[in-house]
Amino acid sequence: MTDPVPYEVYAIRYATVERRAAENFIGADDVHETAARMDYFVWVARNDYRTVVIDTGFDEQAAQRRRRQFLRAPVEGLRLMGIDARKVQDVIVTHLHYDHAGNLAHFPSARFHLQDREMAYATGRYMGMPFFSHAYEADDVIAAVRAVYGGRMALMLGSESGKVVPAAPGPESLLLSRESPVKRPSSRPTTFSSSRNSSVVNWFSVMRRLCCSINFLLSPV
Repeated sequence: MTDPVPYEVYAIRYATVERRAAENFIGADDVHETAARMDYFVWVARNDYRTVVIDTGFDEQAAQRRRRQFLRAPVEGLRLMGIDARKVQDVIVTHLHYDHAGNLAHFPSARFHLQDREMAYATGRYMGMPFFSHAYEADDVIAAVRAVYGGRMALMLGSESGKVVPAAPGPESLLLSRESPVKRPSSRPTTFSSSRNSSVVNWFSVMRRLCCSINFLLSPV
């Protein structure tokens, strides 16, 4: 049996904000709290055979509207790692919140991978309610819909068995989903799969633990 080829995973910090913890975390309402900084990242998983970008961040205009400190364009962070966004072949969009799904136009060669339920949620009835739609940018969602119509969006269904389940016929997707209690039902762990490796990363767990750039290896399932 051929040994799996591990992926190096990098977190690329591109923006930050300093505000009260209650604005960053549900239930953090301590009246004595101090400022709590929150950083924004896009991610890269790569080995000698494949480079995958995970999430695409927001742009400077979105940063200004939402009062975030914009450090650099996500594609510039990729460039500093020797990655040309125009040549990236695969982008996993974990969900369509503004800080995860902007800048799709900067990846003209990419096939995007997204939960089918997330697309339904982001274009469904809940978006008529500001409480739910606040985390989304309509232009980003429209860009994702255009990718669907352009044949560049692989929409995937969740699977308890741990197998990739395409929502529609098409090329094999990089995205695999399992039910998770984290966040709403459309947010689940993500898997990278190739002919030589299959590894699962719970990105919500990773992001909670890490606050700076990282470089570590994914272990095989």
